[in-house]
Amino acid sequence: MSTDRILAVLLAALLWPLLAAPAAHADPAPSPASTSPASAVAAELRQRPVYVDPSLRSLLSETEQAALEERIASTGQPVYVVVVPLVQGDTWNGEPEQLVGAVRDRMDGDGSYLALGGRGLRLYGESRDPGSAAHYAALAVSSDPDLDDAPLSRQLERAVELIGDGTAEAEYQRIDSEREPYPYGYPWTRGVPLPWAGAGLAVAAALAVLAFTGLRARRLGAPPPPPAHGVFDSIDAAGLDALRERLGTRLTETGERLSDFSLTGSSPAVRSAVQQALDAHLAAGKVLDATAGLPGLAGVLVLLDLADDALDRASSRRRPGPPPRHCFFDPLHGTRTSRVSWRGLGSRRKASVWACSKCADDLRRHREPEVLPVLVDGRRVAYYDVPHEDSVWAATGYGTLRDDLVQRVLRGDPVH
Repeated sequence: MSTDRILAVLLAALLWPLLAAPAAHADPAPSPASTSPASAVAAELRQRPVYVDPSLRSLLSETEQAALEERIASTGQPVYVVVVPLVQGDTWNGEPEQLVGAVRDRMDGDGSYLALGGRGLRLYGESRDPGSAAHYAALAVSSDPDLDDAPLSRQLERAVELIGDGTAEAEYQRIDSEREPYPYGYPWTRGVPLPWAGAGLAVAAALAVLAFTGLRARRLGAPPPPPAHGVFDSIDAAGLDALRERLGTRLTETGERLSDFSLTGSSPAVRSAVQQALDAHLAAGKVLDATAGLPGLAGVLVLLDLADDALDRASSRRRPGPPPRHCFFDPLHGTRTSRVSWRGLGSRRKASVWACSKCADDLRRHREPEVLPVLVDGRRVAYYDVPHEDSVWAATGYGTLRDDLVQRVLRGDPVH
C-alpha cells in the first residue's frame, strides 16, 4: 500500500507512512527513515498500556483512557488496549488478529491484548496462549446484551475486569448458555407477530439491485445517481437477511474506497471530508454489528450514504454542499427530498421536515405519509414516536433533524 493513502494520513500522529500490506503478522523492517506502524504502536504501549489513534478520540477520550489505565494497573497483569481504525485493504487488511499479532511480536514478554474488531466496535482479544483470557473476555463483552449499547470505555473496562478476575471464560459460557433461542431461526423475529414478519422479500430484492447498480457505477468511475431505495411497508426475515447482506457488501466496498483514496497534496477541505467519511463508515459498521431489525438497517443505509457522499465530495465527484437528506418519514424512500411543512396527528405544532415526492404529495392531500414502523411492546408505531432517549433514529430523524447522527452513534446512543 502506498504511503499517501488514507489510512497513513489518518494514523499519521503516531503511525508513520504505511508500507506494503503484510502477510500474517509480518511488518516491513524499520529503517532510519521509516518506522513500521506496529513498531510505533508497540513503542507507545511500552509507555502506557492503552493506545488510541487520534482519529478515534471520539470513541475513547483522554479521561476515559486514563481511567482504563488505572483499572489495568489494578489487575497486576500485562493488559494492553489498541484502538485504531481498521479497514479492509489497509496495513492489516482490516483484521484485528494481524494488528495484534504484529504489535505483540514487537513487545517484550507476553500479555493480553484487546482491540476493536475490523467492523464496528466488537472487541477482539488475544495472547500467545490459545483460548486465552483476552479471547474469552472479548467474546463475553461482545455477546453480552447488557453491553450492546454501552460506550467503548465501558466495554473495555468490563473486558479488563474479566481478565483480571480470571473469570472471562466462565462469564462467556454463562452468557452463551442464557442466550434465548431465536424463533424460526431468525433473530429479528423475536417478539414480532408472524403476520408482520411475513412479506416484503421482493422489495428487499429491489433494494439489493439498486445497491448493486450504485456499486457498479462507482467501479466504473461514474458518479452514482442519488440513492432511490425501495419502500418498505413490512419485510420478512428473508428480506431482512438479504438487506443485511447487501449492506455488509456495501460496507466493504466503501471501506475499499477509503483505503484507495489518495490524499497527496490535498486541501484541508478534502482531508475533512475524508475524515467525515471514515467516521460515518465506522458508525455504519457499529450499527450493522449491533442490530438486525429494519430500523437499524435503515440507519446503516443512511450512514453509508453519508460516507459515500463525503468521499464523493473529497474526490470532486460532486460540488461542496450539505449532505444528502433522506426522507424524514422513511429514510428508505431515498434522498430525492424537499422541505415540507408537517403537523403530526394530535399536534398543533408545525415542523419543517425533508420528504420524498410521494410523502410530500400525501401531505398536500392531507393524508398521512407512509412511515417507517418499529415495534414497541408488540405494537407498530412510527419510529419518530419512540422516546428520543431510547432511539438515536427518533432523536435525529435519521440525521434529517440534527447533523450529529454520526457522533451520537459513535458515542453509544441506542441504535435499536
